[in-house]
Amino acid sequence: MTGNFTTDTELRDLLATEAGGTPGGHHGWDDVVRRGRHRQRVRRVQGAAMVAVVAGLAVTAVALSGGDQAVDTVPATPPTTSAPIETDESTTTVAVPDDGLPHILGARAQGAFLTVLIPWADPASGFDPCMALHPRVVESPDQVGIELVTEEVERGFPFAECTAGPFSGRGVIELTDPVGDRTVVDLTTGNAVFLVDSASLLFPTSLPAGFSPEARDEFGSQGAWMFAFASTARDSYLNVTTGYGGTGECDRETIRVRGTDGRLCRGEDGRFDLHWEEGGRTIAVEVGASDPEQDSGLTLDDVLAIAEGLAPLEG
Repeated sequence: MTGNFTTDTELRDLLATEAGGTPGGHHGWDDVVRRGRHRQRVRRVQGAAMVAVVAGLAVTAVALSGGDQAVDTVPATPPTTSAPIETDESTTTVAVPDDGLPHILGARAQGAFLTVLIPWADPASGFDPCMALHPRVVESPDQVGIELVTEEVERGFPFAECTAGPFSGRGVIELTDPVGDRTVVDLTTGNAVFLVDSASLLFPTSLPAGFSPEARDEFGSQGAWMFAFASTARDSYLNVTTGYGGTGECDRETIRVRGTDGRLCRGEDGRFDLHWEEGGRTIAVEVGASDPEQDSGLTLDDVLAIAEGLAPLEG
C-alpha cells in the first residue's frame, strides 16, 4: 500500500487552520507544528509557550500519518476537568488567538445541552480552560450567542461540565431551551459556529481493550465531527468520524461493512482506514499506532467490530 491515510490529510488541515495556516495547502506536519508554536506564543496573555500542545500535535501527526437583552443561563453543576493542572507562582493564563480573545471551535447539541469545543489545556504554562474560561450566553428566538470570558467578566458562569487536555477541550452549557433551528454564534468573532446534532453522530458502543468512551478528544470542522480515542494499554489510536469528506490516497480494497460496500486501506503494524457511505455521508473508522515503529495490536476484525457497533450518540 502506498500513500497517506485520509485522516492524516483532513486533521492536518484542521489543525493547520487553528495554527494559522491554510487548509488544503502543501504544509507538512513540521510546518503545522511550527505555525502552532508561533500562534500559541501570540495567544498568550502571560506564561510560557505551549510545549505540551506542540508535543501533542506532533504525536497526533504521527498517529494519523446582537444585543445583550436576554438572561444568561446558569449551569446546574460545577466545572470539572480531566487532568488537574498545577500552577506555580504565575497566575492562570488564557489562550487567545491573534485578535486577543478565545474562539469557539465547534458545537454539538443534545437537547437543552450544548457542547462547545474550546481551547485546549497547556500543562506547561498551567493554563486550564475549564478554570480560566467561562461561557457568557445570550439566547434569543433566532440565535444562541456565546462568548468565552474570564471570571472577572460579569455575567460569565462556569460550564455545566468541562473536560480539557493537551489535544482538545470541550465545555457543556445548559441552555434555557434546546437549540432547535437557532444559529449558534461566537460573540467574539460574530461568526456562526459549526453545529451538529449529537443524535446525527455515530459513536462506538464497544471498544477494544485499553480504550474508554469517556477518555476522548473531539474535533469538528467543515461538516465533519471526529471522536478520537487513545489506548491506555499501548501507544495506539482510534478515530471515528461522521461526515468525512476525504477520499484518501491509498490503494483501497472493497469490503462489506454495515450492509454496504466500504473502502479499506491496510497499513503496516495494525493500521487500518475504513470508509463507507451511510445516510448520505462518509463515515470513517481509523486505527493505528502512534509510533510508526510499533504495532497497534489491532486487527481488521477489531475495526469491523467497531464499525458494526456504531450507534447514534443519542438513543
